[in-house]
Amino acid sequence: MEARQTTAFFTTGNKLLILALLAFGIGLRFAGLADLTMTEREAINASAALASVEPNFPADGTQPFYLFLTSLLFKLFTANNFTARLAPAIFGISLLFLPFAFRQKLSPKVLTLWLLLLALDPGLIAWGKRADEASIVIALAAYLAAAIFNRANRWIPVLTGALLASLQRSLPLALAAAIVTTVVSLLDAALFNGEFQPHRSFARAFSSRTLCVAFALALLFAVSFFANPAGIGILGSGLISAFNDASIQLPESVWLLLAIVYDGFGIVLTIGAWIEGNRTQNRTKLLLSWGCLIAALALLLFNQGALVFVFVAPLMTLVGAVELDSLLNREPGCRGFLEKISIFIPIGFLLGIFLTASVAIRFARQANTLTTAAALGSVTLPFTQAQQFFIISTIVLIAVLLIVPMILRYFSARSLRQPLTVGFLIAVLAVSIANAWDAAGFSHQNDSPASASDAVLPLIGNQRFIDDSVLIPTLNELSGKSHRSPTEIRGMVVLSGIPSAEAGYRWSLRAFPKVVFSPFPIKETLGDLDFYLTFGQPQQLLHSCSGMDFVRTRTIDFAALSDLDWLNWVVYRDLPAAPEILTLWEKTSALYAN
Repeated sequence: MEARQTTAFFTTGNKLLILALLAFGIGLRFAGLADLTMTEREAINASAALASVEPNFPADGTQPFYLFLTSLLFKLFTANNFTARLAPAIFGISLLFLPFAFRQKLSPKVLTLWLLLLALDPGLIAWGKRADEASIVIALAAYLAAAIFNRANRWIPVLTGALLASLQRSLPLALAAAIVTTVVSLLDAALFNGEFQPHRSFARAFSSRTLCVAFALALLFAVSFFANPAGIGILGSGLISAFNDASIQLPESVWLLLAIVYDGFGIVLTIGAWIEGNRTQNRTKLLLSWGCLIAALALLLFNQGALVFVFVAPLMTLVGAVELDSLLNREPGCRGFLEKISIFIPIGFLLGIFLTASVAIRFARQANTLTTAAALGSVTLPFTQAQQFFIISTIVLIAVLLIVPMILRYFSARSLRQPLTVGFLIAVLAVSIANAWDAAGFSHQNDSPASASDAVLPLIGNQRFIDDSVLIPTLNELSGKSHRSPTEIRGMVVLSGIPSAEAGYRWSLRAFPKVVFSPFPIKETLGDLDFYLTFGQPQQLLHSCSGMDFVRTRTIDFAALSDLDWLNWVVYRDLPAAPEILTLWEKTSALYAN
């Protein structure tokens, strides 16, 4: 692609279109940011950031750069779900401005297509809403690539130091990027006698002055980070878990299942660009497609699991924009698109069906709700009605796109291939919008509490735990009945059989500093507590709590509530109107059971 004049791009129509796309992408990333339920991984990260603000708060976590930014936000504002996700959301939004860093080399149409694909990408939307470093690292890596490409030598040391501050997320990505740049540089030199040599850009960028600035920034970060007593432990855990991230917890939304169609379409375009680049010796297409495929393979080898789609998303969307622009310009109406990549469409969608089925079964097994009846052969999946509709629609769409081309090819109906191709693109765009809609959380807004129980009660291993929407009102009720303020009420939450949920409870109960947590009952402290909540298996708790005569004990019978067998009973002291407290639990339980 030849260089274009930057002033030619900024026409009135282009400005309005770009502003509309930016507003649409920003709205999707901010929608429901404070209302989404905290998962266990998010709670661990947010709790670690809160520990640097409140020294008595227990610390955990393996993502230092997120900890540094979020703890600063907690100090400036307040600690809640919105501020815990604010830094990842801002960095995710910054990715929407990435195409403008390449505006001197991209045509206006390619830049607009790239911005559209970035705004709709369901993976980037979903991970931008999580209290996690993934969105931050992706944005830093993308802008570091832009700085190297544009030879912005002053920004290269700063972005490199910021990227390397997060070892757990950035180390696999940095190694994958090193592999990609090395291979692409060798290919460029061998095939095109190119001069793209990143090591020279780094050598020019890191002068003595910039090295001093980078060292000062690293020292400032190290002093502020290691002031946290858990800093060294977090750093070591990040190194250990950097290449063992395959067990990434799925969000409440099934965006990963639906994103397979979106990213599968991107893979098809990437393969098409690779074939076209080899055939025509197009340097841009060939090097971009090689870089995208090598990066995906490297991240798979580094065991990054679902993050492969998100890490490669900026590069894959650029390849897709370049290929779509080429197809639209050279072949009006997308004529010949199906013939060009017809070999890869069945392979890509069959792979999508396989991945969708495997992820759905894994998701169901994690929820411990996969039940197979011998007579009926039925499988119960833990999805809401809206999620089931999207999954079934996606599978039906895949089946139609596989069967219809075979029928048309059998009857040699060549005249229908062009409408089919246009229909294929419209269907992919519709699924992409549905993915972005579901990833933004809009599909859950009109759900009843019964159908939205999976969005309210997140998965933690094979158990569930109560989030803010249930636990906080209950403790406020307990506080009112005991005539104590939330900061003064004393209680214990026992997580028998759910050791991994401690971070989630600590985050939910950060307004109750005198509430303690334990994997088992501590009998010596029960006499001084105002309340005592127990979650776990009944057979484990009955033995542990036997002989506690000074505590009024009553078991709540949830035998008929199969969806709430994880909440077994409540033990409480002689509080005023104790039956009302018990009734509150029964009403809450019935709400989610009906």
